[in-house]
Amino acid sequence: MSAKLGRRDFMRAAAAATGAAVLAACRPETVVETVIQEVEKEVEKVVKETVIVEGTPQVVEKVITVIPETAKCEMDWSPTFPEYKRYDPPVEITAYLNRYDYPSPEYNEINNPAVWELEEQCGIKLNVVAVAVGEGAVDQQIKADIAAGDLPDMHGYSGTQLEQLIAQDMLEDIMDIWEATASPLVKEKLMWPDGQWWKPVHRGDKLYGVKRCSVAYNGDMICMIRKDWLDQVGLPMPTTPQEWGDAARAWQDAGLCQFGIVMHKHLRCWHHSMDPIFGAYRSMPGYWLPDGKGGIEFGTLRPGTKDALAILHEWYVDGLVDPDFYTYGCLDCEGDVLTEKHGIWTCPWWGHGSDHLDLPVKYPHWDVATMPYPKGPDGHAGRAADNLMGGQYCFRKGLDPIVIEALLNNLNYRIDKHVNWVEYQQYGEWRNGGVFVEGWDWQFDENCEVVDGPFPLPYTYKYLGQSLADFTYDRCGYPSYQKDIFDDMAPWFEADPATLNKAQRYLISNPQAEDQARLYSFVYDAAKEVGMPNEFWGISPDSMVQHMGDLNTFQDEVLMNIVVGNEPLDRFDSFVDEWLERGGAEITEDVSAWYRETYS
Repeated sequence: MSAKLGRRDFMRAAAAATGAAVLAACRPETVVETVIQEVEKEVEKVVKETVIVEGTPQVVEKVITVIPETAKCEMDWSPTFPEYKRYDPPVEITAYLNRYDYPSPEYNEINNPAVWELEEQCGIKLNVVAVAVGEGAVDQQIKADIAAGDLPDMHGYSGTQLEQLIAQDMLEDIMDIWEATASPLVKEKLMWPDGQWWKPVHRGDKLYGVKRCSVAYNGDMICMIRKDWLDQVGLPMPTTPQEWGDAARAWQDAGLCQFGIVMHKHLRCWHHSMDPIFGAYRSMPGYWLPDGKGGIEFGTLRPGTKDALAILHEWYVDGLVDPDFYTYGCLDCEGDVLTEKHGIWTCPWWGHGSDHLDLPVKYPHWDVATMPYPKGPDGHAGRAADNLMGGQYCFRKGLDPIVIEALLNNLNYRIDKHVNWVEYQQYGEWRNGGVFVEGWDWQFDENCEVVDGPFPLPYTYKYLGQSLADFTYDRCGYPSYQKDIFDDMAPWFEADPATLNKAQRYLISNPQAEDQARLYSFVYDAAKEVGMPNEFWGISPDSMVQHMGDLNTFQDEVLMNIVVGNEPLDRFDSFVDEWLERGGAEITEDVSAWYRETYS
């Protein structure tokens, strides 16, 4: 097996790939082994040997088994790196980090291949300001820093915090450096300057940060079904909410499952969500949607919500959902698919439902299919959609322009490396910006084929992206970030494996790879037709700060009571009136005014 990876090994690999000299640097004392894969094979060999026979020397031939000198496994691909300005001596930056417990003590937040690459290829050295472990620790520290007027060199800000920093002149206007440094490819992928996501930081002739667009539709739901069960009961693929219920009833009658449809107390959620049912009736709880008059309205109040609640109540009464569903959170009902209590569920493309990421491997006898989004009576289908706004990364006022330039060149480097990953043979870009270094993401097996290393893809990003300083994943995200990769990989799944290199064979050997590529393409391609994004992403007006918390609680109570039958369906009508009277009308007026001003 491959040995542990050291900084020198990474530097040696980088130098071999680029033809560049390796910079002098100190390797941590705890990492001392070189990554070399050796394969030993026994062979038979005929040798001549002198023996004494009855006192007379004689030469005889003898067959022996020997192990020759070990043969090194070799990479049959040659990774290279994008060439952008490299700073020597390295530019130093300070940053906070989200501390992560590394499974191997040899590595930490400032000693891992991503940090080495940052210094070797870009000439940027991290001075990480450690933050105590705990949820919200970074946010708490940033609030203290804002109060003290002492910010890190680069950090992500949003909402009222961003507005506060701009108002107090604590962020650097980077417009001139951005225009001079950002590559045409970066500007194209981030849709500068016309993409709506630039609005929070692009103020007239000033630019207060760099946008990170969301990886498009990364959390949007797909609808999954046990097609093998459909076939057993002789039903076609469901295309309406009513047909979801018909399938579940038929499965129950046939003894195939206990309930049928996964549901929990959060009717719109990032996992096992009912948003496609609401979308079929043109509503979306909790989202602000266009009102057709130039403003936006609260999606929960749309008439279609009442129709969707009628469907969910019917499922509850008929026993098609777990009667205790209202006690479960988003992930509490994960195992119910695996234990075959249900045959219909929703999940993001990368999940298949989290605990059942590898359904095709663990349950090859199952036929799990993607359903079309259900359509309502007027033929409409909809799902809660990502609005692609992402976040923004801003630079403290007074930061040396060279540091800003270096970080923007790092963004050039990261996006170039990702977009042109096949050309550079940087196969870690397959998922979430891995480094794809031997002894880290991968290693050789006894047959010199590539297999998982100690930090295998696609999860290695957890250990590489913890410093909030440079543009590693997902701070280099753009809408087609993952779609570009899967489009490039599509021919590999159909190719003769012998025509692919070892790294390519490794990627497609992942049992999830082809399935996830198919699912993501489905989600991405369907977005234009069925996507219903939340149109409000601005600063919460005072009316929203004052009333929205209570209104959300009120909404959740009424909707759940209607589903379980504690209140009649017509309670929805009076709920709408009460919601508006309790401050909702004022909120609607304020966010509609923001919407008109923002998109005028």
